[in-house]
Parts: sequence; C-alpha cells; structure tokens
Amino acid sequence: MIKPAEPEQLIWSFQSNRGGLAADTTATVVRVSDGMVMPVNTEILAGGGRPATLKILRMDWMPEVNQTYRVTITNYNGNELTYEISPVDC
Repeated sequence: MIKPAEPEQLIWSFQSNRGGLAADTTATVVRVSDGMVMPVNTEILAGGGRPATLKILRMDWMPEVNQTYRVTITNYNGNELTYEISPVDC
C-alpha cells in the first residue's frame, strides 16, 4: 500500500531576493522524458519581505528519482525563467 503524501511534501517553491514576482506570476512543470505537463497550482506567499516566494503545489504527483523536470516561471520581472531539476532522492 502506498502511503499518501503529506501536504508539505507536495510543495516546491521559487524564491527571489530581487523581487520580480507579480500577482500573475505562475509556474508550469513538464516532465522532460515524455513532455508530460505536470499539474500544479501556484500562489505568491504574502509577507512583503525578501525573499519573494512563489509556492508551487504539485497536484497529486510525486517527483521520481532520475527524472528531469523543466520548471518555467512566467511573468518573473515581466519575462520567463526556465530551469531544470533532477531529484536524486525522494
């Protein structure tokens, strides 16, 4: 039996000491191996201080070891920022 993930285990975040996160800043996550768009919800965390934080809540999926995920932050300083992550332990 697979144990369901705890809510805090489903959260990734993107932080910026330079600000640049707007109310409409969002993120998308794509599993690179098959191009699958992984469902996420995003939220700007309030507080007004630095670092500015975008909460990325994975919707009912867990990252897999040795998979690569491409994260695109939209409307970060008015642009897109893309990076890839590859978990080594989950």
